[in-house]
Amino acid sequence: MVIADAIREAETAYVVYFLVEAYLNTESRRNALKSLSSRIAALPLTGKYDAKSRCAMLKTELDSASTRRDDKTCVIVKEALSVFGAAVQRLEVLEMQRTVRPPLANGFSNDSIQT
Repeated sequence: MVIADAIREAETAYVVYFLVEAYLNTESRRNALKSLSSRIAALPLTGKYDAKSRCAMLKTELDSASTRRDDKTCVIVKEALSVFGAAVQRLEVLEMQRTVRPPLANGFSNDSIQT
C-alpha cells in the first residue's frame, strides 16, 4: 500500500502523523471504517501509544471478522493495520534515532547541521 510505504520513509514524526491523518480523512476510508470502533478512525492521532492502541483494537476487529468469515471487513482491517503498524514502527525508529544522536562538543545537536 502506497501510504504505508510513504509512512515507512517519513523523515519526521510530524510527517507520520500527517500521512495517517490524510489516510483517515479520505472519504473512502471513513466510509470503510464506519463499521469498526469509532475510536480507530478518530482524529487526531495523539502519539505512538495512541497508534499502538489502535493497532490492538484493529487486531481484535480482525479476529472478530475472521471468526464471522467477513472477508470484506477483514480486507478493510488489514489495510488499516498496515497503515497503523507502519506508523508505530516508524515512530519508534525516529524516537530511537533522536535518543541515539549525541550532542556535539559545541552543544549543538547533529540535527542542526546542514550538509
